[in-house]
This record gives sequence, structure tokens and C-alpha cells, in this order.
Amino acid sequence: MKKSRLKSSSGVLLTIIIVINLAALACLALLVYRNGWMRLEISRINNKTDVLAKKKDEMLSAQNIMAENEGRFADLRTIAVPAGDEVAFLGRLEQIAADCGVLIEIGSMKEEPLEGYQGVFAYLKFRLSVSGSYSNVMKFVRVLELTPEKIIIDQVAMARGAVEEGKGDGKTLPKAGGWEGSLDLSVIKYASVDES
Repeated sequence: MKKSRLKSSSGVLLTIIIVINLAALACLALLVYRNGWMRLEISRINNKTDVLAKKKDEMLSAQNIMAENEGRFADLRTIAVPAGDEVAFLGRLEQIAADCGVLIEIGSMKEEPLEGYQGVFAYLKFRLSVSGSYSNVMKFVRVLELTPEKIIIDQVAMARGAVEEGKGDGKTLPKAGGWEGSLDLSVIKYASVDES
């Protein structure tokens, strides 16, 4: 009986050892799996870190380029008329004309896309009727060429005409030399939001 009990105890003990070994193997397999998964995650994180570091370097390079060329970018911002600022721009033209002793009247105005820059820039094309002395009209044209906005003078047509004499109040001219004409102008403007 003692032998059978011993056999039965050793069978139970053997079963327990097998179960413990199987549990240990399962734990070991789980650890190996987790270790592999963690290595994969670490590899993904390292890749993301490398990508982020590369993007950071690119951003720093772009920031350095922008800082080095800030003056040029400032010039670019003044070349074009801001979207929605067309009326104020035309008001500045009227003031320039008055300062030059020239009367202007804005005839037509239209906007055309700038090829290759659709949604970013457009041409603002307009026709001005001008009147004043020949020297004042030519002075007005020269001043237009010096504005920060890059105005393109597409066409100038001038002829002697009858210009009303007056007080020089911005509506009439003081003893003008009697020239009338038209200017077809284009200026680059930032595209309106609804164009993009």
C-alpha cells in the first residue's frame, strides 16, 4: 500500500511538475512574444523619432532661409495689392494723381487670373481717363512706375483736349495745358478667396 501510495503521490507530483513546467513555458513564450512586440514598437518609435528629427531639421532650414531673406519677403508682400484692398489702392492712385496735378477717372476694372498662379495672384486691369498738362500727366506716369505695387502700364493714349480751368480743388485743374487721354494699367493682386 505504501508503494501504491508512493506511486500515486509521485504521479500527482509528476503531474504538478508538468503543469508547472507548462505554465513556465507559457510564461516564457509570453515574455518572448512581448519582447518581440516591444522591440517592434521600439523600432517604430525610433523610425518616428528619426522622421520627426528630419522634419525638425527641414523646418529649421526653412526658418533660416526665411530669416536670411526677410527683406525680400517684405518686398514681395508690397508688390501685390491685398485681396479686398482694391478700392483703397484706387484711392491711393487718385491721391497720387491729385499730388501730380492730374485728374483721373476710373473707367473700367476687371480681374484676370495670373497664369501659373491661379488662386494665389491675379491681374487687376483697369482703364483711367486722365487730364492735365502734358508735363503733369507724364509726372503721374513716372510716379506710377515708382509705387511699391508693380503697376504695368499697358497702353497710354494722349491728345490735346479742352480741360476745364478751375481752382485745383481735385475736381478741376488750375490752368491746365489741355491734355486728355487714357491709361490701361495692370497690377498684380492677391487672388480673392472665392477664386481659389
